[in-house]
Amino acid sequence: QVQGCNRSLQNSKLYYQRFKLCEDHLKAPAISIDGVLSRLCQQCGRFHELSAFEGKKRTCRAQLDRIRKAKELRRRKAGGSGGS
Repeated sequence: QVQGCNRSLQNSKLYYQRFKLCEDHLKAPAISIDGVLSRLCQQCGRFHELSAFEGKKRTCRAQLDRIRKAKELRRRKAGGSGGS
């Protein structure tokens, strides 16, 4: 749990219990973990420094890159030209 947060997670959704965070802290743009401003990546389920994210996004750059590469690979295998 975030230091100083006394909110009980006992009746919270399992998602909040899994990360040991109350809803407010999980949805916050940043929380301090060991003095470092961090955010939870919704894809990999880990906390990263804010610099690992693009703007206000909640998926870290590493996961976004992985997703982009997987989409590109699927496009190539399907023989699609891609583009819009």
